[in-house]
Amino acid sequence: MCVTNRNRLSNAVMAMWLSMLKECFLVHRQY
Repeated sequence: MCVTNRNRLSNAVMAMWLSMLKECFLVHRQY
C-alpha cells in the first residue's frame, strides 16, 4: 500500500513539475 501511495504521489509531483516547466517555457518563449 505504501508503495502504491508513494508512486501516486511521485506521479502527481512529476505532473505538477512538468506543467510548471511547460508554463515557464511558454512564458519565456512569448517574450
